[in-house]
Amino acid sequence: MAEYGITEKGFNTKRLDTIITEIHADLKEGWGVDTTINEQSFLNSFIKSVAVQIATAWELGQDVYYSQYPSTAEGINLDNAMQFGGVTRLENQRTIYPIACTGNDGTNILYGTLIRSVTTPAKDFQALAQSMISRENFRKIVLGVVVDSEDTAYKIDIDGAVYAYARTEGDTAESILAGLTVTASGNQLILESVIPQSSYKATLSDNITVSKVTSNILFESTEYGNITVPTRMITVIVKNVDGLDSVINDITPTAGRLEESDIAARQSYIKRIAIRSQNIIDGIIADIYQNVDGVLSVTGKENYSHEFDSDGRPPHCFEIMVDGGDDSEIAQIIYQRKCPGIRAYGSTSVDIADKYGNIINIGFSRPTYQYVWLRITLVRNPDEVLAPNYAALAQSAIMDNVEEYSLGAKIILQKFLKYLYANLTGVEFITIKGAVTDTDTEAPTEYTLDVIEMMSRQKALFDAMRIEVILDGDS
Repeated sequence: MAEYGITEKGFNTKRLDTIITEIHADLKEGWGVDTTINEQSFLNSFIKSVAVQIATAWELGQDVYYSQYPSTAEGINLDNAMQFGGVTRLENQRTIYPIACTGNDGTNILYGTLIRSVTTPAKDFQALAQSMISRENFRKIVLGVVVDSEDTAYKIDIDGAVYAYARTEGDTAESILAGLTVTASGNQLILESVIPQSSYKATLSDNITVSKVTSNILFESTEYGNITVPTRMITVIVKNVDGLDSVINDITPTAGRLEESDIAARQSYIKRIAIRSQNIIDGIIADIYQNVDGVLSVTGKENYSHEFDSDGRPPHCFEIMVDGGDDSEIAQIIYQRKCPGIRAYGSTSVDIADKYGNIINIGFSRPTYQYVWLRITLVRNPDEVLAPNYAALAQSAIMDNVEEYSLGAKIILQKFLKYLYANLTGVEFITIKGAVTDTDTEAPTEYTLDVIEMMSRQKALFDAMRIEVILDGDS
């Protein structure tokens, strides 16, 4: 193989000095005269001019060579190279928040309806599509009854579960509601989902009235990227909507993203190139990454034994764990790629109709979020100046390097030290300890963890507001 150009070790470019030396050697051999003696001669100037153009051609050849491979291409060349593997760069996406909207039954939330957080700076969110606050998709509903209705039969149907009561003489609103259910409060009946993400359909007899309904309506950030707002801080209705009383965020959002940088695109390319893999699990994971919007991470596990495994999976099944993305789109991909007769197991179930009209239940799992709290202690270096915004710099050093953690990841806190030292000046020593809670509302009393381990169905969530920075060990 040639010494220069495409070699077994990659592309080896011929340098300018090598080109000049080779031209002089060829002329000396052909003319029998040493052409290097007078460096100021016309011939030497001419040779250098030609050599520069040849060296430029070599550099162009090198650039063309590197532009063909995802590991070395940049910009649009990287996009083109990735497409050979059936993968494209992940584009800008907005953060999607399910917002609890309370109002009158049948209130229309038009596309683009604007709401805002009470944080500083404020963040704006717009309705993702035209939606409705309705008994058809309630998570909380307040009911009353018409006592003197001609129809004496009262009936509530919640997703097929029927509650009925026949009015008798002397009944009041309170006694009718008590007869329908034991959870009535006075002359109102409040039905509320235990799981905030869940919605239900209520079918009511005409003598039952609806006072207020709370439905989960999808809103997206007006900005691209992972727009994080603390729980219960999106409460402002920017433009009044007739029938809409209040809004609040109390469900974990689906994080958005900025368009992938070249470095991030190369990293995700490695994950998604398995879309053509013959391994079923790898193929499903890559297909979901590639084709379902809003997916943050995907992992897969299988149980090929005849017994339940340690995570509770039944025999001969596989489980795909997905953070983000639409349920139906994920289920469709799993159905299309799974082996016939092998169960797709998970806590989330979606019914898929095959081309013969058969209904097939596809399961996959959503992560259980674990909230990570960090306490960083800084010891001042007396010989250097400590930046006054040291706490914000420390938080930024952590938050800029947590996207790599996917479902079930082990988090070694000591790995953050290199980012902290790189981001901070005037610091002599740093310690970092962690804690984990099931909610983001109650801070831990102790920070004792050096390593945070997640189960296969758990995902760690970080937030700058849960990172405490202490100077010189003062609490």
